[in-house]
This record gives sequence, C-alpha cells and structure tokens, in this order.
Amino acid sequence: MSDTQIQFGNLDKCELEAFKRISNNLRALKNKNGLKIFAVTSDNYKDNNSHTVAKLGYVLAKGLEKVLVVDCDFANPQLHKLFNVKNSKGITTAYDKKTTISDCIQSSQEESNVNILTSGPSSNYEIRLIEFFYEEIKNTIENYDYVIIDAPPVLKSSSTGIISEKADGVIISVFGDKTKKEDLKTAVRDLEKVNANIIGTILTNYDTKVNKFHY
Repeated sequence: MSDTQIQFGNLDKCELEAFKRISNNLRALKNKNGLKIFAVTSDNYKDNNSHTVAKLGYVLAKGLEKVLVVDCDFANPQLHKLFNVKNSKGITTAYDKKTTISDCIQSSQEESNVNILTSGPSSNYEIRLIEFFYEEIKNTIENYDYVIIDAPPVLKSSSTGIISEKADGVIISVFGDKTKKEDLKTAVRDLEKVNANIIGTILTNYDTKVNKFHY
C-alpha cells in the first residue's frame, strides 16, 4: 500500500460507494447514540489503517460535515503523507509546549471540511501523549461533527488500548488475506479487556476473484 498522497477525487467507484455506506452507519450511530470520536485500528498490519481513516474522513466531509482526522500512531505516522501536509508540528510539539493543539490543526487541500492533526515529530512517550491529546482536545472537538483517529495495530502498541478505551467507538481494519484469524481474535479480546466499544470491521484489499476491486 502506497504511503504517498491520496488522490481523493479519483477513488474507485466501488470503493467510494463502500465508504459512503460506512459513513452512513457512523451518522446513524451519532444521531442515535451521540457517538462522534472513532478510532480505526487493526491486529498486526498497519498497511491500510491510515488509508481507511483518510478516505473515511474525506467521504464524511463530502456530506458537508466537519471532520478532524488525527494521527495517534507516533511510531509510524502516515496521515501527513496521505494529505500532503507537514508533520513538523503536531501532538508531540503541543505536549512539549512548543505549540498548542489548535495551532497544529491543518487544513486539507482536497476537502475544506477536513482538518488534520498530525502526530508531530517522533516521541517515546506514547501513553502520556494519548492522555494529553484526549485532555486537550475536549474543547476543540466541539467544532467538529466527527473525530477519526488513526491508531496503531492492537498487537504492536499498548497505547491502542488507551486510545480505544477513550474513543466512542472502535473500527477494526481487516487487511484481506494478510490478516490472520488468530491475530484478529487476540486483538478483539485485548480491546474487550479495556471495554472498548467495537462497532464493526472494515475489510480492505480483498480479492473477490470475480471483480477485483478494493474497498
């Protein structure tokens, strides 16, 4: 999976329709239960998480809703590449008091209703950064209809448990044939241990054998 900028206007028709359906489901959850902060994670594979977050944020925003996408994968940040924005400031620089969270939020060149909060330069204090992010974002999220968080794979980072516990809902990205059944089961159990609200899965890069499209 490429980690270069996504051309959102050129999304495959089937892929776009799939993300529209997912967006409609999130809208229903928001309208019925007030859920607005969603974390996207996986078991072991990072490959498609960031792409899922970016495309989901874009499609939600096309419905005229204000969306903040957040990169909380401090070891392997990708959102700044997909949106073609800088990662010189972000959550880590706000934590170090070099900037504020509000100062770090950037606009998408593709869609005006999407803002991006990048991870910032690398840091070894993932747990502290997550706690800091959730505390600092309380006032900012009032400006958005949805907050979509790019979280590290469950089995590769202990910080994902904290991210998932504090999110309103968690989506597990399943990467086609690469995801192993036992790894997925373990990831689900780990999320359940922290009382994460798992709202569903997104199957990506699955070869249908008949119509070879990705969604």
